[in-house]
Amino acid sequence: MSTGLHKDLELVEIHRPHAWEYANASARTGASGFVAADVGKLARQLDDNSLWMLTATTPTWVAVGGGGAPAAHATTHEPGGSDTMAVDAAGATGSLRTLGTSSTSACAGNDSRLSDARTPTAHASTHNAGGGDAMAIDAVAGTGSLRTLGTSSTAACAGNDSRLSDARTPTVHATSHKDGGTDHIHIDEFAAASDNTNLNATTSAHGLLPKLGGGTTNYLRADGTWAAPPGGGTAIVPHKMFQADQLESPNSSNWAVNSLATLEASPTNPALLVRAFDDTAAEGVGFTVRVPTGATNIILGFLSRARTAPGSAKTVGLNLYRRAVPDNAVIPSWSSATALTAIDIPTNDYYQKDSQTIALSTLGMTVGVTYTLELTRNLTGSLVGDWLLHSLTVGWS
Repeated sequence: MSTGLHKDLELVEIHRPHAWEYANASARTGASGFVAADVGKLARQLDDNSLWMLTATTPTWVAVGGGGAPAAHATTHEPGGSDTMAVDAAGATGSLRTLGTSSTSACAGNDSRLSDARTPTAHASTHNAGGGDAMAIDAVAGTGSLRTLGTSSTAACAGNDSRLSDARTPTVHATSHKDGGTDHIHIDEFAAASDNTNLNATTSAHGLLPKLGGGTTNYLRADGTWAAPPGGGTAIVPHKMFQADQLESPNSSNWAVNSLATLEASPTNPALLVRAFDDTAAEGVGFTVRVPTGATNIILGFLSRARTAPGSAKTVGLNLYRRAVPDNAVIPSWSSATALTAIDIPTNDYYQKDSQTIALSTLGMTVGVTYTLELTRNLTGSLVGDWLLHSLTVGWS
């Protein structure tokens, strides 16, 4: 039996927990007149027997408890229902969608526009430069692309480009006509030469033989001219050979270089005598000659070898000094050294011949005058060890 006190009331006698009842969600969310003291109170929604707490007077409601599965109420969210959802809202907003062709409707699954088999709308401009779907222009040669007309490596050539004509200047291709080229030309297949000196050899360049002067007495000189033999036809004296033991020995201060190349037997052929030129100090030999009439050059010939075969090709450097032995006059001092062309030494110890021609004007020598000359090793060559000179030949031209 109840005493009337709240603590003594039976469960069925306790007052209800909610302050309001609404037929449905539309009625609940549309209610008004709430005051701040109402916040936190509950409302019962009769259509699904759910409880809602008022959290703001606007009103704002929050569901309370699980409440079980709601009763079927889909129709309330459909158009015309009590709690309708938006239909065809803006694209970025989720909503119910009708099927159609507008910007907010959905497309039917069998819409013909979804098929590839349809004619696209005109859109060429989108593929041009600056378009929304621009294609590549002048891509690398192996890639298909739009092409401009021009002369670059990736541009296309215009149909009327002058370069497509045979009448144009060829690219540089002289090497194809040279010996060994893919289109070489034989010299005897050219047209007959004109009567000019354009291709004549000179003292600074190779070339062709000068035009023949005719007759039977003239000869071709080193300066490229035809002339009678010097000395009124008198032949220049033959070359003279100085054997190793016939060469003079510089053994006093009266020589340009006072150090002689010693005379010894050849290391492999003792019957031959040689002059041994050391590689650590300048040593020399002397010889005396008279410059014959008509001579303009002196020709020096060497028969020599390395004492020991070098492992690779080497060279021997030589200097030549001179002084005149004049007729009835004081003998002058020795000249300064004239460096001769270095002699090449192969990778063996065989004797080899070398010669070089020197203009008399280079040496300051005069026709008809007798000269003593001293030949020395100047140590500028790369040969290590002795250089052996078997004989020295002096000639003229």
